[in-house]
Amino acid sequence: MTRFSHISLLLLLTACGGRVNGQQPPTVAPSEVQVEISAPANIGVKCSLMLDRPRGKDLTDDDLKKIARYAAVNDRFCRLSSAQIARLRELHPGIFIFRYVNVASGGPMVGLREVRAHPEWVILDPIGKPVPSGPGTRAPLLDSANEEWRTFLADRCRAILVKGGYDGVLLDVVQMANKKPFALRGIDPTTGRNYTLKGWRDAQYGLVAHMRKTLPAHKLIVANSVGRGRTYFEEGASRFLEVADGIVSEGFRGPIARPLNQHLHERDWQATVDMIRDVEKRGKYFVGYTKYLKGKFTDGGDKRDSDRFWFASFLLGMGPRSYYSAVVHDDANMHQTAESFDPQWSLALGAPIADYKEKGGLYSREFQHGRVVVNPSDRGIELDLPTPLRRVGAQGEPTGAPIRKLRVDGHRAELLLE
Repeated sequence: MTRFSHISLLLLLTACGGRVNGQQPPTVAPSEVQVEISAPANIGVKCSLMLDRPRGKDLTDDDLKKIARYAAVNDRFCRLSSAQIARLRELHPGIFIFRYVNVASGGPMVGLREVRAHPEWVILDPIGKPVPSGPGTRAPLLDSANEEWRTFLADRCRAILVKGGYDGVLLDVVQMANKKPFALRGIDPTTGRNYTLKGWRDAQYGLVAHMRKTLPAHKLIVANSVGRGRTYFEEGASRFLEVADGIVSEGFRGPIARPLNQHLHERDWQATVDMIRDVEKRGKYFVGYTKYLKGKFTDGGDKRDSDRFWFASFLLGMGPRSYYSAVVHDDANMHQTAESFDPQWSLALGAPIADYKEKGGLYSREFQHGRVVVNPSDRGIELDLPTPLRRVGAQGEPTGAPIRKLRVDGHRAELLLE
């Protein structure tokens, strides 16, 4: 087990020199996306490390060499020094380094001492008590509509990003699609009444817009808490892409404690795949988290099958700016723990040839050197393949003789290679 106890494996899968379906992705204004990550011609796997521990001051040069194997790093609580960031760039030219910030509480960019010095930033409930920023925390919820708080946070982020040499910021708890945010317990200072859902979402949108306006154009902003497909389309979460350079779908698979035998309805599942396509069409970045709670791996299902199902689902919608993350949370402290690298993520499928297609209940997408097939229904379905292909085994290797007929069980997926 690695020393870095807070790790998520983000996979940047890129196709054919940045082309999607043989065409260049949409043109993006310079203020929207400034950083491009180099990619191989075939779909390649690049991992991103979410760095929680140890603290930056405790990192050795050997640690930095291990970190430098990753294409991207999200510095959550480690607090890398500018010298360490420079060393990482020396070890891995082109490495992509984000800084994490929780916009609900300001952590870790802003400390509780600074928050206590500005009580006007805090959202209060009807009896005058601070509303918590989340379950199980004493950190108060900060008012995203407060102009002074917006300016303070944006200026703090700008100073840290520029001084430290980070490439951008990942804004957590933006709550683009949450239907019951804690803010609804508090009073909106502009109305004197409880925050409405629309009022809170408008406040969150305004905060992200202020961040985009304040931060240098070449620093990326990626916002979390989009939910999944239907909330993205139906709850207005997609509009945050007007002011952010990308989004994170932390509920890609669904709630973290969802048992493996509880599957999304096909309509919800397809909306999640289509969410990826929509983000790509807008020329933005997408990160999908497949999250599991440790100890729930055998509750009515097999985790290996679930891993493959969600990875294949991601492949149906992915483009050159799409990331995939497989994360396991510890049952006790909810910190993420390291997953071993999954061999199926390294498949040499090549570039996608077309968008996914549905036929007879199966969803498939053709690639230069193979095909992805997903069955989101409850029943097994057979498929005749246009060309002979081999199944990919548990270790990511082609197995057996080429086949022309395929049966995919319900809520399962198949990866196929030439």
